[in-house]
Amino acid sequence: MKNEERLGIPALIVVLSGAVGGVSAFLMTSKTMEILGEMMRMPAGAGGVFTSVMAFVSVIGAIVFSLLFWLIITAIFYGISAIFGGEGSFKRTLEFVGYGYIPTIFAGIIGAALTYHLVSTLTLPHIPAGAEPMEVSRIVQAWAQGLKRHPISMLSSAVGILFTLWSANIWIFAVKHARGLTTRNALLTVGIPVGAYIAYSLCQLLLA
Repeated sequence: MKNEERLGIPALIVVLSGAVGGVSAFLMTSKTMEILGEMMRMPAGAGGVFTSVMAFVSVIGAIVFSLLFWLIITAIFYGISAIFGGEGSFKRTLEFVGYGYIPTIFAGIIGAALTYHLVSTLTLPHIPAGAEPMEVSRIVQAWAQGLKRHPISMLSSAVGILFTLWSANIWIFAVKHARGLTTRNALLTVGIPVGAYIAYSLCQLLLA
């Protein structure tokens, strides 16, 4: 608190978090494109080029999303804390909230490992020769829905929820000191949006 606000290290943490998370997105995208490639009878070389492009897009997209979400969640914490009389700067809040992304790096590593195991053991859906586009779409959708109910997918979601709770614990003290709040008010500031997110995630997990 006595030092000048510095966003370099928090930003690096958020970028690393996004990059690690992008690996899981890339693995799932690659598997999906493998299915589409077989359906469209794409040449082997074309599939490799497309996979490389998707790898780049997945990682960059995840990094951009992480940076945007960092700004959004900080703005939410900043707005709620204002109701409780918070007085610290937005930049200081942004700095401290960035450190709460450290657990998501570990969550991303575990998620990527689980996703890699999942896609390496998956069998592609059978697409009958001459199948109509509507039938192909139905088969692929049923396959994708089955992935959501796969034990590894559900375990990955559960891990994500647990590490979100770890991040929330860091955010409580981040908001407390950055905005000059009591522990109770900091808990409410963080607990309202994070609690809503976890409740939504649990519903998605249970209804999968």
